[in-house]
Amino acid sequence: MNERPVILRCCERSANAVFRHPESSQRRLTTMKRVAASLFVLFLAVSAFAHAGHHHVFGTVKQLKGDALLVHTREGTDATISLTKATVYKRGDADATRADLVPGVRVVIDMTTDGKSAESVKIGVAK
Repeated sequence: MNERPVILRCCERSANAVFRHPESSQRRLTTMKRVAASLFVLFLAVSAFAHAGHHHVFGTVKQLKGDALLVHTREGTDATISLTKATVYKRGDADATRADLVPGVRVVIDMTTDGKSAESVKIGVAK
């Protein structure tokens, strides 16, 4: 009579499949927390380096004279931005030209890493 009936053996297997040991659940939770924390730190590092050394100017065009663009910034100051032949002009996803920089047009200017000239000018709508 040491032998258990077949029905009880099946129930024990089912119970073991449903009720796992608490150590394995805790281990899995700890591993998931570590993975989530690692991904978060990686995301922060990538986003920090994405804008390293780049400066942006947000504002409204006041005047374009030669290679100098005068912009009234959203902080309330005027900034003179140097435009070069390498400067890229965009209006939304479409290409734009330097002639689109008329007074009153909003712009977002991505400066070169040295901060001396415009790398790209994104042209918005007039104020």
